[in-house]
Amino acid sequence: MNLIAVVSNNFDAFITVVVLIMSIILFIRNTIAPELTGLLCVGIFISTGVLSPEKALAGFGSPSLITLMGLFAVSSALFKSGALDRVRELISSESIRTPRKLISLIAFLIAPISGIVPNTPVVASLLPLIEGWCERRNISPSKVLLPLSFATLLGGTLTLLGSSVNLLVSDISQQLGYGALELFSRKEFNPVTTKGAWAGEIGMVQMLPKDILENGVDADGDGKVNLQSSTRDALFSAAKMLKSLGWKANEPWLQEVTLTKELDWFDTGTDKIKTVEEWVKLGINGKYADLPEGSDNASLIIPQGRKGPKFLAYSNFHIFFEWNKSFIYVLTAAHFANRLEGSPAFSPGNPDKGLNKNQMKLLQTKLINLGYDVGQIDGILGAKTRRSIQEVQKTLKKPADAWPTIELLEIL
Repeated sequence: MNLIAVVSNNFDAFITVVVLIMSIILFIRNTIAPELTGLLCVGIFISTGVLSPEKALAGFGSPSLITLMGLFAVSSALFKSGALDRVRELISSESIRTPRKLISLIAFLIAPISGIVPNTPVVASLLPLIEGWCERRNISPSKVLLPLSFATLLGGTLTLLGSSVNLLVSDISQQLGYGALELFSRKEFNPVTTKGAWAGEIGMVQMLPKDILENGVDADGDGKVNLQSSTRDALFSAAKMLKSLGWKANEPWLQEVTLTKELDWFDTGTDKIKTVEEWVKLGINGKYADLPEGSDNASLIIPQGRKGPKFLAYSNFHIFFEWNKSFIYVLTAAHFANRLEGSPAFSPGNPDKGLNKNQMKLLQTKLINLGYDVGQIDGILGAKTRRSIQEVQKTLKKPADAWPTIELLEIL
């Protein structure tokens, strides 16, 4: 039952893994032509609903694919025209007698060529010549073929055109919203010194390459955008990006509050929105300052349940989610912003002990078995898991504060 539930909740991923394994087997065994294997995979994805026909066929209109096709035509013309005959003659000549000389030729002549011509046809064209050179001199081909492979791969990283992988990755990166592989063409982003997080964010305020290209600000006037060591650049760039996402200046984002009377905890959460006036009627007061006047919408969030800290999150708070989808990340950033404005640290309260990762996975599994959508079973208290916990708490007539406890796990 658990296996069926996991598969049904991750159907697309399951089909993708099965098709991947099948395609690898077919490619290795060469049971059918490679192009037919590719079309078979696309057909399975369409028939199972993993991909719509439009998405499945969209790749054939990709600018990168069209560029790649054109490059292969250019490469073919280059080789047939005899433009590289001099390189072939040099390899075949008696002046290149040792592996060291041949490797030097590969490194200093062939590698740069791979920067302007796709490296695959370069290797394919030179492979027979180099194998013949090795056979005549009774030298193991691996001594020069491996350097040839590495040299053309490194040469292919010099430009977008140098490798089909570069073109395709750049296109995919742009489709996913990370921007094309153009960041390092700007002088302020040196590939050797630029550091980032595992997911690609760069600098003090963790901006993705696409966001830096669109919102980077040279606030210190040194002629470059440096988010790693220039505090002014980092803060001004972050401000510009927040504004582009819809941030409203001079309006609140997060405020710690207290309750003057008992509340229906099912009304809490980022998806439960009321006006400030409605929250006041329900007994919500600002802990250190009055609530803002007017009818601005807000959510009451209790990240560690009804016994922990309590906050009103205003419309600006939700802008942070456009930057990062993690609730804890957003809450932390918003609280740090409050601290920078002089607010005291929040009152931690006395929340019930939460669950460890294994216990969270067990709770998520139990919720799935009951028909709730928690997303992936990953041991993380994400938005779907919080919502499911709140709903099951309400069904059990327990305080629906979306906080997972040992008691709830034992009841389920």
